[in-house]
Amino acid sequence: MGPRFFLFSLLIILLFLPAGALGRDLSYRFPTDQVTAAYLYNFALFSHWPKSALDQREFFVIATLDKDFADIAAATLTGRYVGDRPVKVQLIHNLDEGDAAPHIVFFGEDEHPSSPLLKRISRLPILTVGRAPGFTATGGMIRLVTVERRLHFVINLAATKKAGITISSEVLRLADEVEGNVPVRGIE
Repeated sequence: MGPRFFLFSLLIILLFLPAGALGRDLSYRFPTDQVTAAYLYNFALFSHWPKSALDQREFFVIATLDKDFADIAAATLTGRYVGDRPVKVQLIHNLDEGDAAPHIVFFGEDEHPSSPLLKRISRLPILTVGRAPGFTATGGMIRLVTVERRLHFVINLAATKKAGITISSEVLRLADEVEGNVPVRGIE
């Protein structure tokens, strides 16, 4: 067991350490869509839906209007669970009255924040997350913002309450801004 084995072992250990263990944030090195999918998953883990939104559901559904994002998110979240339900990423074009509603709908930067879909689902127990400027001002619940190559988020707490969704205090503390509060990091 010479120096090569030691260096190889050290490299393996460093590769599997969480980024924070090295004292710096490395999230900017990962493709944005994968990091976004991870944020959506963590929002799912740390939010609570009304019992009726979870009853008789085989999957925990994250929906999006963006096919490329749906493919990347599906690959990123394969094998993940929210509670006892496996995560399923679904591409949607709209939500018809008879469709089973997803738990989270992600709106990309290209979707206008005042989209008819956002207005239609704003009172349903569906967590809405988007990237477009003005997303939370038009009723969206969480807006993802990239600042200096890092992903931040703003929460519209009034919208989550209106939909009957509770976001944990841990997530609220991590947000750059929560409805009515002064921005911590100056995000609009």
